[in-house]
Amino acid sequence: MNNHRSFCKTNLQDYKPYPYLIDQIDLQFDLDFKVTRVTNTMYVERKAEFENCTNIILYGEEIKLLSISINDICLNKSQYIIKENILIIKEIPCKSFIKIASECFPNKNFSMIGLYISNGNFFTQCEPEGFRRITWFADRPDVMSRYTVTVRANKKYSILLSNGNLLYKKDISNNITEAKWIDPFPKPSYLFALVVGNFNIRERSIKTISGRNIKLQIYSEESICYTEWAMQSLINAIRWDEKKYNLELDLDRFMLVAVRDFNMGAMENKGLNIFNSSYILSSHETSTDYDYNNIESTIAHEYFHNWTGNRVTCRDWFQLSLKEGLTVFREQEFTSDMVSKNLNGDMSISARAIKRIDDVIYLRSNQFPEDSGPMAHPVRPDNYKEISNFYTPTIYEKGAEIIRMQHNLLGTEGFRAAMDKYFQLYDGMAVTCEDFINIVESIYYSKNHNSTNFKNFKNWYTQAGTPTVIVKMDYKHESKSCTITLSQYCNNVGSEKEENKEKEPFFIPFSISILDKNGNPYKIFSKDKNLSIDGETITLKFFQKKQKWIFEEISDLPVLSLLRNFSAPVKVKYEYKNNDLKIIALHDNDYFAKWEAVQELSIAQVFSILDQINCGLDIQINSDLIYIYNKIINNKNLYCGYKAKILTIPNEKTIAERLPIINPSAIAIARDLLIRKIGEYLLPLWENTFVDNQDCDNTYSIDLYHKRMLKNLSARYIMASNTSDMFNIFEKHFYKSKNMTNCIELLSNIIDFGDSNISNELLSFFYNKWYKNSYVMDKWFSVQAASRKKNLNDIKELMSNKYFTFKNPNRVRSLIFQFCINNARGMHNADGSGYNFWSEQVIVLDSLNQELSSSLVRVLDNWSSLIPNLKDKAQTSLLEIYNKRDISRNVLEIVEKSLTIK
Repeated sequence: MNNHRSFCKTNLQDYKPYPYLIDQIDLQFDLDFKVTRVTNTMYVERKAEFENCTNIILYGEEIKLLSISINDICLNKSQYIIKENILIIKEIPCKSFIKIASECFPNKNFSMIGLYISNGNFFTQCEPEGFRRITWFADRPDVMSRYTVTVRANKKYSILLSNGNLLYKKDISNNITEAKWIDPFPKPSYLFALVVGNFNIRERSIKTISGRNIKLQIYSEESICYTEWAMQSLINAIRWDEKKYNLELDLDRFMLVAVRDFNMGAMENKGLNIFNSSYILSSHETSTDYDYNNIESTIAHEYFHNWTGNRVTCRDWFQLSLKEGLTVFREQEFTSDMVSKNLNGDMSISARAIKRIDDVIYLRSNQFPEDSGPMAHPVRPDNYKEISNFYTPTIYEKGAEIIRMQHNLLGTEGFRAAMDKYFQLYDGMAVTCEDFINIVESIYYSKNHNSTNFKNFKNWYTQAGTPTVIVKMDYKHESKSCTITLSQYCNNVGSEKEENKEKEPFFIPFSISILDKNGNPYKIFSKDKNLSIDGETITLKFFQKKQKWIFEEISDLPVLSLLRNFSAPVKVKYEYKNNDLKIIALHDNDYFAKWEAVQELSIAQVFSILDQINCGLDIQINSDLIYIYNKIINNKNLYCGYKAKILTIPNEKTIAERLPIINPSAIAIARDLLIRKIGEYLLPLWENTFVDNQDCDNTYSIDLYHKRMLKNLSARYIMASNTSDMFNIFEKHFYKSKNMTNCIELLSNIIDFGDSNISNELLSFFYNKWYKNSYVMDKWFSVQAASRKKNLNDIKELMSNKYFTFKNPNRVRSLIFQFCINNARGMHNADGSGYNFWSEQVIVLDSLNQELSSSLVRVLDNWSSLIPNLKDKAQTSLLEIYNKRDISRNVLEIVEKSLTIK
């Protein structure tokens, strides 16, 4: 193996405050496509506790230093040192104006971090450490400054934007326009933004809760007709935050900008949010319901950051989940409210459950595997080599689940009190996860009096891995008592394996209900301080390695409904009795528990099919599962969207997570067989369901979204059955559909289950209709890359298409990522060709965009769990990446951990 250059770890325990205050920063940009000049004037004051520190350290990458002056006196080269990406200025006064002139090169910046060009316009992306690619600065989140920004650009650019409020915009010569922006709020450098170019503008003025007039603007290269939904989503988020948390927009204007070339979904820069265009632009002809959903939730997420992330920010990057976990939780609650706001009674409750189910599916498919793999880390990591690698499902989604547990333990009013206290204490400051959890802890203790069990809750932040809860029930007929015993364990994962220390137990709020054989809940009365009762839901406060609870007056052997509403991010081990899951699926009134029961039965059936295939047997399906599906389809009281969720077979990642040794292709085949059998057994019901939901080819609404979800699921079961004469109907529906959701779902199903000649005709029709629309073409690439019928040669042919490019992250994700993540048969081919392809693409991308390459390399995080033949081939491909001498720090850290190379 090659000896790579050494990359030092950054350790949490080594944190030290920055020695200087940089209260004010004045930036002047003379923008040019090839060479942009940046003049940075900082007011610097040494902190009293660092009186012996006379040098200042600043950071810069891929920029050229022109000059430095202090208090208008130019420095010579003996007065500063540049070592790699660090600038050390010697012997500065305790108070000084430091002025640094430098150049950066936007047209050469393919990483899209710092200042870069997209379609001839200028954009920035600074989180986490992109500001140092713009100018020399103390680029760390605990250095908060007030920014004044002057932008000068050629008059051909009509829009010149930065953070905060516009002071003026004027022509200063025949060719140059100048604009000056002032942000009144201190912010860290990662929240700086600049956008210059030519855009269409959608504008709306509204009043805040206090009566202030504010201007909302959306900038896009596309027509404003595509930004109507984005504007409504922004207004909904503003109103929700005012009502829920009394948090008001604090600037005179709030701006969203859409850019096609962007590494992530969006960025919460103070007052100037920059978005991947796919999270702004929409129309029912070009966007799916999934797109509409993502636009609403992403806009809300970035807007909510204005307080949870911007007004109160992170002291250091180890605290990343402080802003991300909290904001994801707020976004999830907002989306749940939006989904259910126009529904009543059980319909509203089941609609909210849809969002909860979606969040849990994502957690189990993405975060649970991460928690058991080589990149496993605590929600607040102890160290990192490359901070970009820690924008993970653990930080975001697991972080949100930890916040949700706190919310549920405090109750709605208690959590609101915690949020109010948080902003009261820390507005305008950079703080830590402990600062937030300590507020929650104090309110929890005041609410629970002398309780001392909360201390173990902090282990969620400092220990990696997904805890497993083992449930045992002992029922005694004579005394009519039921004893429930919980025990927990969590294996050492990731870097914890090296330490091999025993983990402390987690505080787990474990919600259950005790049901009779008809699915009716027993009424429970208990004075046990280690549980709480809300209606029929009992939340066991489980904070030791093993605890037990005794419940009296249980007249018969009970059925346990476990982990209701997914009350904690844990795995559950319990031996269900006889028809327990059937009873829960049909009668439990907790919609998450009902869904979970059907999921458990479906996964058990997939495992049974795997065994039957291995034994050469004819495939048989559990009659209970078919019976349950029948009952659910015919239940007119169930909301259509919820039906679609509960009748969907668990995805391949969720199934794989249950197995110690994984054969992805075999799982995909077994899952497809189950879909086919369910399609065959219930074909008339699926056909009727499809016909009953024909009137949903219109524009987006929540209700139509859920009708389409059920309709298209029905179509998939019908096509999978291969026994229906409806294929011609589906083909006609595809050609006449004016709704992208229906169109793309029919296309996907026909590619997967239809005749290849017809599939090719449909793909050609779609291509010829939409080749000029890059957003729709992403779907054309994606639907083929993920198809069970497409192999590696098909993917390589698509890569030769003139509309494929490595330089656009969305296009790369739509083809290469989709294949590697969602095409199990192609990616995990027995000859290893899928892995060879994967490693080649990682290396190509790494030379262009390390953010993308470090995401793609994580596809094989859990390679060591594969069956032996695949495991060996995956390791070979990982080693090919590792042995590439000029591989980036981002990718190298992940590969080293994957290979467990010290």
